[in-house]
Formats: sequence, C-alpha cells, structure tokens
Amino acid sequence: MNLKPIRGVLFDLDGVIIDSEQLHGQAWEAVAQKHKIPELTHDNYADAHFGASDYDIAALFFAQAEVPERVTEKISYYLENLPNLPISKAIHTFITQRPKSIESIGVVTNCSRREGEHLLATIGLLPYIDFLVTSSDVDHPKPQPDPYAKGLVLTQERCLDIQIDQVLVIEDSVVGATAAQHAGIPNIIQKPFRDSFIDTTLEALSKR
Repeated sequence: MNLKPIRGVLFDLDGVIIDSEQLHGQAWEAVAQKHKIPELTHDNYADAHFGASDYDIAALFFAQAEVPERVTEKISYYLENLPNLPISKAIHTFITQRPKSIESIGVVTNCSRREGEHLLATIGLLPYIDFLVTSSDVDHPKPQPDPYAKGLVLTQERCLDIQIDQVLVIEDSVVGATAAQHAGIPNIIQKPFRDSFIDTTLEALSKR
C-alpha cells in the first residue's frame, strides 16, 4: 500500500469510528423476536450479515412488502438504545485535528442517513467531516462499489487533481473492503486485525 502522499481519507462508520456493530445485532434480534423470526439472532447477524445494509438483511427474513417497515423498526430501536459506545481515540483525534496534508475526510457507511447523521452528531464528529455517504444515497450498498464510487466523486470535488491512489479507505468488514476494491481504490486498511497499524498510519499522516 502506497501512503505517499495521501490527501483524502474515507472512513467506514460502524466498527471503525465507533464500535456499534453489537448494537445493530441487538436491534435486529429485537425486531426478529417481535415478529417471531427465530433465524435472525444477534449471533447470526455477527456471523453471516456483518457489514450488510439494513435493507439487504431485512429482505432475507421478511416479505418484500414488510421490508421498509422492519427497517424502520430496527433503526428506531438502534437510535433509542444508542449507549455510550467506545470511540477510536486515534480516529477521533485525526478527524477533529485534521492534518494540513489531508484535504478531504468522508464517511462511507451502509447504515441509513438518519442513523449516520445521528451517530456522528452524538459523538461530536458531524461538523468535522466533509461529507457522509449512506445506503440512503446510493442504488446499491456495499459490497457493491456504489458507496465508495460516490465517496470518490465527492473527494475529487474537493481535491480537483487528486489521484485514486492518494485516497485511503479504512474499513472493518469484508463487505466494505470488497466495495472499496470494486470502486478501484488500492489503499485499504481493514480492521479488526490491524488496529495498531491504523493508529500508526494515522499518526504518520498527521506528521506530514
């Protein structure tokens, strides 16, 4: 991976900036229990649906006509039960104290715009990012390339001469990393196994 010179960074939200994936699983389990769908549990979500969009998950377990309402129920549970979740200190510092060399910071997530804006506002980062791309903003969520393709367009609007290899993606799931790869982005760091490398990378970028 080439880190010279990185000028734009695209962060995933859940599991990267903040550890909220467990709450997503709990929310889906609550909806499933309400509607007597025993196959959709917290453990099942973590094992098979980690990183997938709400609409994609709902479509696997509910009739198509029910999907929008079930997604709304899940989002409501998620927002109502949003606790003080752990935030990555390194990423929080990087975003709030943006290095001069970083011209664009965006968040690209499979959650809805309502969830994304609420979560970023809750942890105080919404004013510091340049844009947010959610599943509400694209036709096809991750692992399709649409979210990162849109993120690239918005990055290029801020940095007119930026090259694709000057953009860094930080992800936590295979779904997300696959989306970034399909969008043609070569510089991708994937959690959860590279947390220390992420911290070291962001520290190095902050010194440029």
